[in-house]
Amino acid sequence: MTPHDPTPRTLRPGQQGPSSATLVDEVPSSPDASTDGFAEWRDDPQPRERIVEVIAMLESAATAMGATALTPDDLRAARHTNRLLAEAAARGLTGRAVELVDAFHRCLYARCGNSRMVELLDEEMTLLRAVDPEPVGLSPSRLRRIVAAHDEIVDLIEADPAAATIPDALRAHRGHDCYL
Repeated sequence: MTPHDPTPRTLRPGQQGPSSATLVDEVPSSPDASTDGFAEWRDDPQPRERIVEVIAMLESAATAMGATALTPDDLRAARHTNRLLAEAAARGLTGRAVELVDAFHRCLYARCGNSRMVELLDEEMTLLRAVDPEPVGLSPSRLRRIVAAHDEIVDLIEADPAAATIPDALRAHRGHDCYL
């Protein structure tokens, strides 16, 4: 593919992993085919799980990489966002809760020195919201567990920003309660 190639192409991951990726032409298969770029994920029987797994891995690494650079103001901002999340949960504002969960996690990985990792994470979050804009099962009890886990994660980072357990704690959190 050259900069002058009239046919747009995209690198698509293969089913066996990144080594089986291929370039494909971006041509809708029918006049009614979706051109938003997310149709293949909507057709996947496990799109959400695959995306959340990638987010958990990227986010845990990005947070661990940037944890020592987080300032007291950054951690206060994360705690404030988490308090807003608790209020939204108490009012049953699930759409607002999803926004606040994303904002909380962004506070924690914002200082990651690897801008490409942050870019990939943002792309995966965009993909997740496109595939599943309104996660189901956001009960008040689940949101309370998320808020409590967020407090524990900030406590962990405050106590030791170089702790080797930070990535594990974040992956467990994303995999158990906060898979939205």
